[in-house]
Amino acid sequence: MIRIDVTRSARSAEIGGQVTEAAARALEDGAAAIVREARVRAGGGTLARSISADAGSDPLVWDIRASAPYARFVEFGTRRMAARPYLGPAARLVWPRLMAALRRIIKGDGT
Repeated sequence: MIRIDVTRSARSAEIGGQVTEAAARALEDGAAAIVREARVRAGGGTLARSISADAGSDPLVWDIRASAPYARFVEFGTRRMAARPYLGPAARLVWPRLMAALRRIIKGDGT
């Protein structure tokens, strides 16, 4: 599971409602992009279909996970099976774009 949480940022207490809404939209878009990329990397099938994102009760915290029972074995490997990461690489690919969008929003350039 990957968790994107911006509620603990040093500036989060200073963020107003309009900026919070824009940040929530950016996080939703970022989570969706991670899910799309992870599904491609997972190669289709049950594993790909099990990948989802959920904000729960806080739109500034997103969990991206794969619910297939064997998902962690594919991501991290086992003693007898090499890892075939899909979630971590997807997050690393999307992360710079997501952080750039959040920086623009916080600076006031992207609300």
